[in-house]
Amino acid sequence: MNHQKNPAAFATMISGIVLATGSLFAHAASVLEEITVTAEKRETSLQETPVAVSAFTAEGLDRANINSVVDLSGKVPGLTINKNEGPKQVVTIRGIGHEANQNGQSVPGVAMHVNGVFMPFTYSLNADFLDVERIEVLRGPQGTVFGQNSTGGAINITTRRPELNQFEGKTDLAVGNYAHLKARAMVNIPLGDTTAARIAVSRHTRDGFTEIVDTALAGTELDEADNLAIRGQFLWQPTAEFSAVLRASKYKSDTNANGQRNVLDPGTDVRRVRQNQVGTTDIDQQSVDLEMQYDMSWATLKSITAFQDVEAVERNRDSDLGDPSFFRPQAVVGIISEDRDILTQEIDLISNADDSRIDWLMPWFILP
Repeated sequence: MNHQKNPAAFATMISGIVLATGSLFAHAASVLEEITVTAEKRETSLQETPVAVSAFTAEGLDRANINSVVDLSGKVPGLTINKNEGPKQVVTIRGIGHEANQNGQSVPGVAMHVNGVFMPFTYSLNADFLDVERIEVLRGPQGTVFGQNSTGGAINITTRRPELNQFEGKTDLAVGNYAHLKARAMVNIPLGDTTAARIAVSRHTRDGFTEIVDTALAGTELDEADNLAIRGQFLWQPTAEFSAVLRASKYKSDTNANGQRNVLDPGTDVRRVRQNQVGTTDIDQQSVDLEMQYDMSWATLKSITAFQDVEAVERNRDSDLGDPSFFRPQAVVGIISEDRDILTQEIDLISNADDSRIDWLMPWFILP
């Protein structure tokens, strides 16, 4: 078409394109879900948060089959999680993190928080997600907000709080091969106008993917899992300005070692290995925390007090993954037991005036 000879037709075509494009963007804007995050210890829209953050809702976690922090590896830019020394994990964001777990006194470079509670033990990364509302992975130094253990970044997990005046229950069950079973249940119970309780339970079991053959342990399965997670919460909210949430949680895991194969293994099936030892790990983690929050016209005062008890026992870790018939010398670790208690206290004063031009935060951490 000669646009110079027919300017009216050209203008009509352009206006049609503009109207169609505007309609398309308007439709997209109407269906986009707004994600709220707490990367700055206050609720803000993901689009307006000045932090490199990846956020997952509960629905997004289910769609992506993300069951624990370990499953986030490869799904978040810059985040890698690799196994180290049995059930322990090495977490890095943009290459900065916990380089090794051999030194139990070393400080991790990526901090993990659950409902604002700092989780210092790498065993906590194996725990199954339970009644999660959202997960945020913050990339880059976060020391101003999350403390000294977040040079590489932070992982922030927020679970659903009890709700007043609303009874709610939910159950789901997933089954599969290898006797896979994943059962979850949640119930929210109002106890009055100012109190409510919420209880969530998760059980995850499966047989192993790998079998030991041609040794005295023939028939033993590796990769087995038996995990139990429970969390109970009690909410007291006497006024619109003040609320207190008391939480108690337990995570118990009984697993066999992961199926790995020595390069000298003469077998041809990667799921059939020759090993003369099988490693097992028992993890028993318990925690109690109290979160109190008071909203004022100009700021919010929040206190989080938490106690954690983590006991982990590893038995007969086979470091060489072999059998004396084709690999010597043998490297077997007998029993490694860790039992740690930690008490933490955090107090935050957070600005919340909507018309303020400056947002500010005053955190105070107390760690042993």
